[in-house]
Order: sequence, then C-alpha cells, then structure tokens
Amino acid sequence: MAEREDRAAFAAAMTQHWRFLLSWCQVLKRCMHDGVQRVDGEVVVRVSLPSRPYSGNRLEKDQATFRKEFQEVQEGLVSLAAVAYIDYPAYRYLISDHVGVMLGNPGEELFAAVVKVKFILWVDEEGRVGKNEDGTVEYDLTQFCGPQQFEHSDKFIKALNQIAAFDEKLGQSDAVITIPVKVNFQVLVGTGNNYARSLLDIKEAEQAIKARRSSYVHNEKGANENLSFRFVLEPMILDICCADMTLEMVKSVETLMLANVWFTEIALNVWIFIWKMSLLRCKLPNSS
Repeated sequence: MAEREDRAAFAAAMTQHWRFLLSWCQVLKRCMHDGVQRVDGEVVVRVSLPSRPYSGNRLEKDQATFRKEFQEVQEGLVSLAAVAYIDYPAYRYLISDHVGVMLGNPGEELFAAVVKVKFILWVDEEGRVGKNEDGTVEYDLTQFCGPQQFEHSDKFIKALNQIAAFDEKLGQSDAVITIPVKVNFQVLVGTGNNYARSLLDIKEAEQAIKARRSSYVHNEKGANENLSFRFVLEPMILDICCADMTLEMVKSVETLMLANVWFTEIALNVWIFIWKMSLLRCKLPNSS
C-alpha cells in the first residue's frame, strides 16, 4: 500500500514538473508504440518515423503535412533526450507513463534494465524527398541525421529552454546533446516493396550524412549560441531472413559490403545467399 502511494506521489510530482512536455509525449505515442528492443546487450526504444501513405501511384498525404509530422517526431525525441541528460528517472517515467512504451513490471528483468537514450529507426522504404539541383536524391534519413537537420519550431525552442533552465550544464553555449540512432532494415513476409533499391537508398543516405557532417564541422564550432543537439547514425540492423533473395537483393548486400557499410546485426539465410551469389558471379561475364 505504501509503495503504491509512493509511486502515485512520484508520478504526480513528475507530471507537474514536466507538464510542458506532455504534448510532445502525445506526438511520440504515435511512433513509439512498438516498445523496446535489445541490441548489443542494450535496451533501446523503437521509433517508427512518419511514412507517406500511398494508393497506387498517388501520394495521399501532402508534403507539408508529412514534413510537419516528421519535424514533430524529431523535436520530441530531442526534448526527451535533453530530459535524460539531466534526469534519467524523469526520462524513463515520461516514455513509460506518457508515451506508452512498455517497460515491464516490478520483478521482471526488463523493468530493472537501463533504457539507453538511443533509438532504433524504422524508416519509410519510399523515403525519398526528391532531387536536388545537382541531380542528387534527398532522403528522409539524411534530413533526420544530417547537420542543420531542420528549422526549429517556436514551441520546441521554448521547451528546450525550459529544460535547460533546470541544469546549468545545458545552459552553456558549448553544450551538445548527442543522440545515437540506428536504422532497422527488416523485410517482412508478403511485402511487395522494392527492398533491394531501398537498401541502396539507405547506403546513399548514410554516405551523404557523413559527407555533410565532415564539411559542416568547421562551421559548427562556435556557431551555436544556445544548446545544440546531434543525431548520430550508427551501423544499421539488417534482417533479410524473410526476403525473396533475388539477384538484385544479393547484389545490393554485396554493394553495401564493398562500400564498407557496417552492420550492428545481420540476419540472412546464408546458404541461399551463397547460392545466389554464385549465380550472380556466373552472370557477370555475360552482363558486360
């Protein structure tokens, strides 16, 4: 009984203290409903980035609406990461009680585990924004993790300033919140998407992020007067056990490996992959 009352008092105090973030929690509730995932021995939260609903070749969701939803997710994740930076129990409380991430019950292993401030991204396989003037393709992932990721909303800036006011470290001009993220690329049974092409899209987006980051570092120092943040893209999780292992898919995986793209985890049917790779090798002389 006393434990239940203590829990209720803790929840009431947390809700009162962080009430200005509850609207962000509602935003994230739409995309963090898949719970947590164990990766490299760590417990991390899964995030489904907003997708573009398609009907045949017709784009049903207009670009402005999609971009607004996309930005809200970015800003929500940064806000929660900032909370974790100064108060981990508050971060855990917000994602559990207000975002709805299932963290188990008292006595369970998951309940006692530390939930890392790291996010597994499930991205839209059709996540191409469009072509730039130089002919290169822009990707959602590039906009999410690249430097100068988006124009901040007034609501977000206000929330971040309120969070920073609770800790003098966050109020310093050189304070940077680093938020690790990694893509979960999983092929589900019965899907008809062009996964081979999507896999290469992720590689190209990753390379674009690295190129932009390296060219932006020199301008980044001393440029931020207030608290800044950075999404850092880690090696992806690749699960193609259920994929139709076409020659196109095999070639895409080989292209990633030759391009020195790293994976946190990789799951595939090794024997089918080797067999298809041998078929691909047999076809190469005829393709030139």
